[in-house]
Amino acid sequence: MKGTFTGPGGTGRSIDISGHEMLEFDSDHLITSARGYFDEQEYNRQLFH
Repeated sequence: MKGTFTGPGGTGRSIDISGHEMLEFDSDHLITSARGYFDEQEYNRQLFH
């Protein structure tokens, strides 16, 4: 994941972390569920420290 924390209370800091996302689809091939997995400590370090 790469991006910039610009939302409410955002720090304006950039982030670049690895992880993966599990997607589930319905019979029309639309996403019904998305679950992301990443290193939470590294995420917080890049955004807040």
